[in-house]
Amino acid sequence: MHREPMTILTISLEIAQIFLAANSRHRLILPAGELRAEDRTITGAGTIEFLSQFTPSYFVTSVVVGAARGCLDFDLFEAEFKRAMIPLADQTILLMDATKFGKSGLIHVCDWSAIDVLVSDGVPSDIAAEFEHGHLLLADGNHAGGA
Repeated sequence: MHREPMTILTISLEIAQIFLAANSRHRLILPAGELRAEDRTITGAGTIEFLSQFTPSYFVTSVVVGAARGCLDFDLFEAEFKRAMIPLADQTILLMDATKFGKSGLIHVCDWSAIDVLVSDGVPSDIAAEFEHGHLLLADGNHAGGA
């Protein structure tokens, strides 16, 4: 597998460490802000403002999915961050395991139409039917249709 160095924007120290360990040539950009100890995430008003100046090729994120409510989150800052980044990226990729479907979150992040690629180890048929506008990739490597 050919691995070119990437420029990675993240608010997560854990994500930054994973990418740096995988390839020390990656360029990591972390915003200034307050570091939350419980999840090692950088937060604050300036965080979103700083990251909003970039135009990433991909925005990779995770949420919970309510059948009729779309993509949801439990954390106000993370929901706001995701809503800010989705329109800036060329493609939004949603990574989630099967346990995240049919859940109830407190804060609406986006509708299905904002997601370009969904990657999961299992997708309920009603969700798969709603997601016909994008690409659905199952964790076993199968491609299940879409644009």
